[in-house]
This record gives sequence, C-alpha cells and structure tokens, in this order.
Amino acid sequence: IASGVIRKRDTIMAMPSGKTTTVERIVTFDGDLDEAVPPQAVTLTLADEIDISRGDMLVRPRNVPRRERLFEAMVVWMHDDPLNSGRSYTLKVGTQMVSAEVRDIRYRFDINQLHQAEPTEIDGRPGLELNEVGRLLFEANRSVLFDPYEKNRATGSFVVIDRMTNVTVGAGMILDRTA
Repeated sequence: IASGVIRKRDTIMAMPSGKTTTVERIVTFDGDLDEAVPPQAVTLTLADEIDISRGDMLVRPRNVPRRERLFEAMVVWMHDDPLNSGRSYTLKVGTQMVSAEVRDIRYRFDINQLHQAEPTEIDGRPGLELNEVGRLLFEANRSVLFDPYEKNRATGSFVVIDRMTNVTVGAGMILDRTA
C-alpha cells in the first residue's frame, strides 16, 4: 500500500485500464485483514478478474492520478557525471519504469542565493552538476501515472537511473503543473 486506506468491499479502479471492481479479501501472511494502510504489503482478492501488471495503480474511482507523457519536476543531481538536456534516462516512479528524455532545463536553483539561475553549461548544452537542483521538463516514452508530489509523496516522487550503468543518478519531485 503506497498511500491511503483499502478496506474489504471498497470499489477500486485499475489504472491505466480504468476497469473497476471491489475488494473481496485483504490477505497477509498472518491472515485476512479488514483494512490495510501504508506501508503494509498485502494481497488483494478482487471480485472480478481484471488484468493488472507491475506499475499499474489501484485507486478510488473519484481519486484518479494524472496520466501524462510530459511533466515538470524538481530534480537533485547526485552523480559526478553531469545531467545533460536531450539525454534519455530511466525513471522509476513508484513501481513504474519508463524511459524519459530531459526536454528542457527550465532553471537551476541556486541553493546559496536561494533564487533561480541559468543552468550550468556542459559541453555547450544546459545541464546539472553534482548536488545541483533544477526544474526540468521530462518527456516519457509512454504515459506515466502520478500525483503531484505536493498531494502525494509516494506517487509524486521518482529516481533517475542512468540507462548505461543502471546507477541511480538523481531524485525528483513531480510538480503540480501541466507541462
């Protein structure tokens, strides 16, 4: 459970399919529960057989996450090799893994002066260096399910992974703005 509370007989929706069903059982190693909360690991038995895959979300029908390919985020860069705009990275948003390109670095946040600054120039392109924070526009290769970080930290945060080395190189918070 990433966030919220799930109870037996709750109506839930599988995203991105949009199919709804109800929870029949909440199963744990120690027996069935009437409700589950974060960070419990549970198995849900559903009233209907629906296709759910890793990375899909189970949500309340009236509390649906955003589903977009373009989104803005504040990112802290945590690697010696700099972030370059135009480069593709793997983003891990919850249990979703997507390939995404850094489309634009809107600005770098100067943590010493506490104001926006121009991104660092790296090989003639805007980028971020170790421990720099920036506002970035990402374009994913497919739609990403998320809530803005301000509303839900569990579904609005992500890590940035270098596709060549599989090393975590950054961390981000998705902003509540349409890109």
